Amino acid sequence: MSLAPPGPHGAAGRGSVTFTDNGVAVVHCVDRPISGAGKASCKEEPRPGGDHAISAVYSGSATLSSPSDTVNETFDQKPTFANPRTAFVAVNTPLSFTVTAVGFPAPGPLTETQPVPSWLTITFGANGTATLTGTPPTVGAVNLDFSSTSTSGTKTQALTITVHS
Repeated sequence: MSLAPPGPHGAAGRGSVTFTDNGVAVVHCVDRPISGAGKASCKEEPRPGGDHAISAVYSGSATLSSPSDTVNETFDQKPTFANPRTAFVAVNTPLSFTVTAVGFPAPGPLTETQPVPSWLTITFGANGTATLTGTPPTVGAVNLDFSSTSTSGTKTQALTITVHS
């Protein structure tokens, strides 16, 4: 993040800046010095996906025309999966398991690329979800690969359904 204080050029090199994100101070971005070029910057971990109001609150210089400045930023976040990579179910016991992808912008429908056993039904939602239902008749493992895509990228995650006695 980098913002230049508003005001006359004589403000360069004076004071400090605290960066906030939607009104909350950004860790490691408090009281950052204003450089000789009149800028303050901060290296911070990637922000979560979505809309953010990044503000810089200036202090220590009487020559600034405004004590703060705000920019609205949208941060994209590649899809990621919010569910465990393994599901467990006993033989002859109904399974209900939901696969969920999240990100910004929101992922579209999921896809699955592995063969699906006849006892398992996958119902795909339009919002990055898939619900797995069925009753396994035998012990074993089912390996599935789900993919999620948005304008921010694609993510694939393996899911193993372990059927035990």
